[in-house]
Amino acid sequence: MSKSKKRRMGVGKVVAWVAGIVATIISGVVVVWLTTGNPSSEGPGYTVEIPTPTADTPVSQVWKEGDLTLPVSISDRGQAADLDAGRLLQLGTSISASDADIIVRQAVHGVVVEPGLSKGDGVTFDARFTGVNDRSVGRDGCAAAAISPQTSNHLELTSDIDVGSHICMVTTHGRLAEFEIVSIDLSSATRDVQIAFVVWVRE
Repeated sequence: MSKSKKRRMGVGKVVAWVAGIVATIISGVVVVWLTTGNPSSEGPGYTVEIPTPTADTPVSQVWKEGDLTLPVSISDRGQAADLDAGRLLQLGTSISASDADIIVRQAVHGVVVEPGLSKGDGVTFDARFTGVNDRSVGRDGCAAAAISPQTSNHLELTSDIDVGSHICMVTTHGRLAEFEIVSIDLSSATRDVQIAFVVWVRE
């Protein structure tokens, strides 16, 4: 056999050997791809891990939170804050006041903040204030205040409460809430009070 023929046979063996290695590697990659799924597209073998909630997973206790600006009402037909719904409630003869949690109104001796409208006696309300603080006490602090003797349901602005005061309360739907007096404007034509509030879910 000639040297050139032997050389060609040797080269052919090397090529075949390399081709075999490449084929083995490719088949291994295909097997891994089929068993683990292609993460870049959906289809057979595509899986998404969904985390399973555990006992340690925190659950939000907030029902509603936000900011509201309440105009000073000169009667019981103004606007009240419905904290359970996170909105202002327009009061009137055909509008139920049962969802009103906070109203700011002009009283004889000044501007007062009340837990909605009284049931005619000026004492009984569907909602109630339970505590006044100069800082936020959070849900636990308001829960403790809710079982203590309630605070006055007539809080006069700049006398009983002022900017920065935090008031704990129980809403008309029985939820604990806390609101802060953010700003008071009694000098302009609009006359309003801005509050920031948070309502917690019932246990």
